[in-house]
Amino acid sequence: MTIEQFDSVLSSGHKQDAVELPFDPAVRWNSKPVSVGPGRRGHRVTGTLNGIAFESCVLTRMKHHYVVIEAPLRLRAGIEIGDPVRMVLRLADPK
Repeated sequence: MTIEQFDSVLSSGHKQDAVELPFDPAVRWNSKPVSVGPGRRGHRVTGTLNGIAFESCVLTRMKHHYVVIEAPLRLRAGIEIGDPVRMVLRLADPK
C-alpha cells in the first residue's frame, strides 16, 4: 500500500479536530469508503502525526478530505489548533 507523507495544519473541525489531506484517498489508494461509525463512511487509516503512531479515519466534507484527530492523540503529539503537523498515512488493513 502506498504511504503518503505531507505537511498540513491542525484545524478545528465541524465535530472533531482534523487535518486536511492534499489528495482524495479514493483516487490515490483506489479504495471505496467503508463504514467508520454510525452513519459515517470514510477510509480507515494508520500512520503518524509528528512521529506519534495512531489509527483514525478520513472523512469527506464539502469535497475536502480530513483525517480525524482525537483529543488524546492531539495531547500526546503536543499540538494545538493552528499548529503545523507532519503526517504519514496509509490505508489500514481491512478488519
